Amino acid sequence: MKHGYTESDLPVGVILATCELVNCFKVIADEGASAVLDAGHAVSGNEYKFDDFSEGRFARELVNAHVLEEPILAKGKLNLWEYPFTEIAGQIN
Repeated sequence: MKHGYTESDLPVGVILATCELVNCFKVIADEGASAVLDAGHAVSGNEYKFDDFSEGRFARELVNAHVLEEPILAKGKLNLWEYPFTEIAGQIN
């Protein structure tokens, strides 16, 4: 419960944070405890444990992550999607 949530009370159907997507890297090889990405990058540790780095998939590089003061109700989507910034601008610290 590092962040105050358990599996049974994790918020769903809401936006909890914002970030910027700055790059994508193709997974070249999944080595079981780490993955080799193109452009000389690699993934290991917790970052590796919390995503799927199967060969052929893509890893995303995110920056400027901000937790919102209050969750915003939003219908989820299966891929990357954008939300109107004006509706969350006042919540970003």
